Amino acid sequence: MRHLHTMAGLAITGAACSVCCADPTTLTFIGKLPGQTGSRGMAVSADGYVVAGTAATAEGGVAIRWALAAGMVSLGVLPGDVNSEGICISGDGRRISGRSNGLMGSRAFMWSSQGGMTAFTGNDPFHDYVSGFAANTDVVVGEALNLVPDAARWLNGGADAPLGGPVGGFGTGARTAFACSQDGSVVVGRADTPTGYHAFRWTQAGGYQDLGVLAGGSLSSAYGVSRNGLVVVGSSTDAIGAEQAFKWTAGGGMQRLTTSVAYQGSIALSTSADGLTIVGICYQANNNGPPYTSPPNQTGFMWNNLLGFQNMNAVLVSNSINTSGMSLLDARSISDDGKVIAGTGSYQTPNAPAHVEGYMLRLAGARPLCPADMGVQGGSAGHDGLLDNNDFVAFINLFFVQDSRADIGVQGGLHGSDNHWDNNDFVVFISDFFMGCP
Repeated sequence: MRHLHTMAGLAITGAACSVCCADPTTLTFIGKLPGQTGSRGMAVSADGYVVAGTAATAEGGVAIRWALAAGMVSLGVLPGDVNSEGICISGDGRRISGRSNGLMGSRAFMWSSQGGMTAFTGNDPFHDYVSGFAANTDVVVGEALNLVPDAARWLNGGADAPLGGPVGGFGTGARTAFACSQDGSVVVGRADTPTGYHAFRWTQAGGYQDLGVLAGGSLSSAYGVSRNGLVVVGSSTDAIGAEQAFKWTAGGGMQRLTTSVAYQGSIALSTSADGLTIVGICYQANNNGPPYTSPPNQTGFMWNNLLGFQNMNAVLVSNSINTSGMSLLDARSISDDGKVIAGTGSYQTPNAPAHVEGYMLRLAGARPLCPADMGVQGGSAGHDGLLDNNDFVAFINLFFVQDSRADIGVQGGLHGSDNHWDNNDFVVFISDFFMGCP
């Protein structure tokens, strides 16, 4: 169920702006299943319209799909299992993957509205684990048990395929994939080395590339990658053993996102399509260490070149969101345009105890929640909450003057912006118009 409220509520809007401005920032907690206690947001679709995650149940949890128009939908479990987790989501939000758990172990699943939840096949399907979804394909990456845990890809929920290619200094140890580029051709994760696990970047031609560690560190993991596969994000230990978020490029190598003593550690989990906006988890210090004398407070963070490293609660305040009684505990996933973030937060209302729910944060300038709602009376560009002839007129007018508001489709007719005005934009508009809001 979607909750709408203002100050002590679950859908909170930032400062109002005039008609000419972008839509204001909004924070929406995604709710919980009837009679249950909470939920977690794990991934947002590349187009920023749908969240995948897990809702609490008496059995330990169930995978869910959430969108503003449809609310929360339970995806169920595979036959014979007792609980499930939603972990990653396709670029258009129509397919979700995760794991279903039972007495025999965990099985990777693929869910769609047409086919429901189906199990992956593999050498040992009860020990498969999925982590990431390619934005423009049905490629899913994760870990499959082939004698030892091995990084793998699945296509259309079929058999697991180890990544293969040269392994460099990683040898035959355990490897796990966490994310992949838009077409699945670049995969990132972590793999064992003689001195501990290191972040890797993999391509079919080059195999595994060891991304190394931050100065003084010994361990690292890569959790996210840009759409083109050129920017990798993750975490590495530092000289005192704390995890620190990093951004890696071929030209710049591994760069730490913050050196502020206000944070004891951080983990970068996801990046926008262009690699310029990064989100994750940080641990705020309770004193001006090091040395630190008390446990840190966990929050999400957002980083970009303009504003640098900000914890998510500061992001809310800067966007005029009242943070009384709430905290965003992590920022797990970000949309392609860097404007929509999903994760988990805690909040407390006057008449109820604090509890944890997934959230969707839509920053000012995010695409309209109903993407085909492009026109108002007379066919002028704007949003009126209706899908009618005015939207067709507005889209056509915007398209032929190459206005960015009509650049809504990318290769394959999927949501996205590519600075091209072509058939993909028409496909997305027509599909959105007849399907209604997500």
